[in-house]
Amino acid sequence: LDCSQVKVGSTPLQRLARTHYRNSVRDLLHVELDREALPEDEKIGVFDGNVLISVSDLEVETYASAAEQAARLAKPKIETLVACDRPALGEAACAAKFIDDFGERVYRRPLESDERASYVALFGEFKAGGYPDALRVIVQTMLQSPNFLYRVELTPVEPGAVVKTLGAYELASRLSYFLASTTPDADLLA
Repeated sequence: LDCSQVKVGSTPLQRLARTHYRNSVRDLLHVELDREALPEDEKIGVFDGNVLISVSDLEVETYASAAEQAARLAKPKIETLVACDRPALGEAACAAKFIDDFGERVYRRPLESDERASYVALFGEFKAGGYPDALRVIVQTMLQSPNFLYRVELTPVEPGAVVKTLGAYELASRLSYFLASTTPDADLLA
């Protein structure tokens, strides 16, 4: 077999299946969402991960409600999701650490500087309501991001390459959702 002649089709952007979303929320926040919190998946084939990319306005509202429910359920223990000595380091430093560490787990890759800055600004807007509540808003917002809702694979194709090589974070996500139906754990992300 001459592998140089292999033609591989493009991989469409894939939205997390309902099972993947619920499992990811469970593993990220240590809370359980209602099974009916999310719409039924429209599938192609037999695998959970073959979800079409388009979403209706109703589905967008449903994902917003699911993110709100998850963040609300997680609020009592939200400070334990990322270890930080808030009395010693201060709220701003601990919020930045939360954004970096939790953001990497939610986005399944390190945050870009503009994404990080946006979340730091969001924390600043809501910190008057209390540190846990400001973190709740950040979690709720992250869970509505396309970077969480979709498995994003944006590594550019090498010039002259026949097959696109996935980046390390993309490969970790693909493996984790295929084998465990959830977001990659810290070891796999590393």
